[in-house]
Amino acid sequence: MFTQNPRKNEARKIGCMQTYTLWRCLFDRYILIDTFNELKNFIHDKDFFVHVTKTLEDYQDECQKLEKLLEKYGIPGPEPGLRDVNVSGNSEVVKDKGTAQRLYLAMSVDTMRLMHALKDQFINDDIREFTTELAKTALRRVDSYISYIKLKNWLSLPPLYPNTSAKTNEVIAANEVYLLFEHLAYRYQNSRQTLIYSAITRHEEFAALLKSGIKILEKEIKTIEEKLLEFGISLPKRYSVIEPLFENKDIVDDRYMYNNILRGMKDALSLHGSLISEITANDDLRKFFMKLTFDEMSYIDKFTKIGKLRGWILEEPVFIS
Repeated sequence: MFTQNPRKNEARKIGCMQTYTLWRCLFDRYILIDTFNELKNFIHDKDFFVHVTKTLEDYQDECQKLEKLLEKYGIPGPEPGLRDVNVSGNSEVVKDKGTAQRLYLAMSVDTMRLMHALKDQFINDDIREFTTELAKTALRRVDSYISYIKLKNWLSLPPLYPNTSAKTNEVIAANEVYLLFEHLAYRYQNSRQTLIYSAITRHEEFAALLKSGIKILEKEIKTIEEKLLEFGISLPKRYSVIEPLFENKDIVDDRYMYNNILRGMKDALSLHGSLISEITANDDLRKFFMKLTFDEMSYIDKFTKIGKLRGWILEEPVFIS
């Protein structure tokens, strides 16, 4: 009767990186709130003022949720920011375009930090799910904000790729061309590696899991290839798609292969999400990379749960056990 519930203990277990992520997310939101509060004093456009106020309220709501989580796990919190900032002076000195770009930079940095934080969130499933939803919200927020300030003509676009195919009327920036090209090359690498691992493993269930992953990769490869060809961009050189044969299947163990693949998935997630805020010229392409990012989050969640069941996951040091 007096033994603690093991499920309750497991729910309170939290890793060192998860602890730091919660603390830093709250710290970042305190800074963002101070920044938004300060800059809204210089806004002239009424519609822009409403947009910034709504975003500010969203950050305040996230702060409340994070503060409750830090309290739940007994994590010391950062020093709170100011409730509001009233700045006196000549508001004509700061133009709305400059304010919009400064806020865009702050939001972009937040999304990048969140995406990198998702790479190491394994011990506590509740914290991983919360952090994932926080990242999704941040990505949707910056996507909406980019569209908004583009309509206002307040966003400076990077150099556009000058060699697009005559068959398309879409524009694409130089960095967006490289982003597509790099992602395709990365998927070629991942597809070949996963194919090799599926041929090495002796376990039929693990092999089936890997082959289902190859199908997902091949579907994404086809889509990215079509996008590159649509813009008249040459494709990177691909590896063989023929499955190799191995006489000795004991040369690599399953745990090593699992963690190597998981690392690749986490790197892909970080690569997708951290650069979404940089895709500003082609809105459809930004939506495409958001979908890739959200899909990758789902795949990692399922793959992580499988690794936990198998005892393959490399868990971080525990902050609270």
